[in-house]
Amino acid sequence: MRVAQLDDLQPGEELSLEVSEDGVASLASVQPSPDKNMSTHASQQPGPDRSVSNAASSQSSNAASSQSSSRKRSVDGTPIHIRDMDLDRILENGGLQGKLVLTHYAKNNDLRETHRNHLADCILGEYLKSDIDRKLPDHDIAELTKLILKRFPTEVKADWDPSKESANREKAVGRGFLLKRYYHMRREMHKGNLLKSPSTSKEKVVVVNGQENVDPVLFEKLLWLSNNRQPWSKVLELWKETHTGRYNKFYRTKQSIHEYFEEYPALKDKSGFYLIESDYDSKFPETSMNFFLEWPAFAAFVESKVNTEGKELIDSALTSEGKKIQTIRAMSYLFPVNTIARKGKKVFRPSRAEVGDTLILIVPSLGDIESTIKVLLRDKYEPFGMNLTPRVILVGQDEDTVTKSFIRINKILYEVENPLKAFD
Repeated sequence: MRVAQLDDLQPGEELSLEVSEDGVASLASVQPSPDKNMSTHASQQPGPDRSVSNAASSQSSNAASSQSSSRKRSVDGTPIHIRDMDLDRILENGGLQGKLVLTHYAKNNDLRETHRNHLADCILGEYLKSDIDRKLPDHDIAELTKLILKRFPTEVKADWDPSKESANREKAVGRGFLLKRYYHMRREMHKGNLLKSPSTSKEKVVVVNGQENVDPVLFEKLLWLSNNRQPWSKVLELWKETHTGRYNKFYRTKQSIHEYFEEYPALKDKSGFYLIESDYDSKFPETSMNFFLEWPAFAAFVESKVNTEGKELIDSALTSEGKKIQTIRAMSYLFPVNTIARKGKKVFRPSRAEVGDTLILIVPSLGDIESTIKVLLRDKYEPFGMNLTPRVILVGQDEDTVTKSFIRINKILYEVENPLKAFD
């Protein structure tokens, strides 16, 4: 039975105990009846008269112990403070797992990942003892982490509560051991039909470090992707399964491209391009080959619309592959060249050739890629507080001698099969 506590009573008011149909009790203040008998305790108090029922008095004393927003329920349902949890008792009663944690720490003054998982399981077992459907909000994670650090001072806060304020967040294990094991437990309870069905349970919507609407199953998959880049077969499998969840999260949280790449390390792998391609195919099914199928019509359209200089650029190529490259670069002649940025007296107004380089940049060798990018940033972009957009970079002496094709996104080079694939 949950009791709502009133901080103070006004002069002349009483407390009454009200119980709703679902068994929830609350204390309410009421104006006393003129002929109401005063309790012996109230008549002995100085100041204004107050009358408290016996039942309300006993419940009020219990309610006084639940002023903290971070609390758990004991076996009999009475709220008690998380900070009052006795970790030693919990671990001693936690079977072999709990005893392993205590003995290992006493001997080595540290915990391994296995022991951290055991510790989290024992704590969460106590936390969920009276309500297995209970959520694990941020403030409870913070309170439980304080208990852990007090009992095991060599532990790192970021491993248990990797909040934005944590200085060592980059060293944290995903979202922290507590939250990771919490969702592991929920997954196992779902399998055992101990929780409501995900299709009907409100617990499908949970709170994860302040972010709502995170499906526990989706969370586990995203957690794995945020901490692993191998084996590649599993990366691809989970990447496809989480497409919609990642897409929605990206727009809901307004992530930058840099933040997105930092969250999922597999994107930095040399094969990370295929993850981006997978997302495109999931978002726009049955369109993956459209650009290649429509290339003849597209190339004819560009050639028919560009001016004389654009036609000369296309005709300068000696090979069919070279002509494809120059056709794409000639698209710079389809649009007017405008001033991109101003800073004081400085003006950035790119030439046609520079616009063509934003479509496809050709460098003589692999070693020239980074040096060319640095010069572009230093001379053209950084003076105006700008950065490079994703672009195609080809390696070769000219458009007819290309040996390698790359896409550069967020300082990462992805190698692909050919220039047309890179542009697509």
